[in-house]
Amino acid sequence: NLHSFIIITPNHSGSDLYRFDSKYVGKGEFYLRQIIGSANYNTGNEILNFFQGYLNYQIEHHLWPDLPMLKYKEYQPKVKAICEKYGIP
Repeated sequence: NLHSFIIITPNHSGSDLYRFDSKYVGKGEFYLRQIIGSANYNTGNEILNFFQGYLNYQIEHHLWPDLPMLKYKEYQPKVKAICEKYGIP
């Protein structure tokens, strides 16, 4: 339980994450909120990925909750590129 707490809590409770008081409007806003309301940690290292339960890919997990965790690392560079293109933090 302690390990789960340590890897899950920071991805959802950082002071730099956006908070929302209202319901999203449309799919675009839903996806934007998933990105700016959670955080990724360093990704791409299999040992790190394993010990963090692939929760270092929190954004991808929130965008596609049914996606198998081993696919997160495939989607992460694409999500990052889209965010950079449109200036999404």
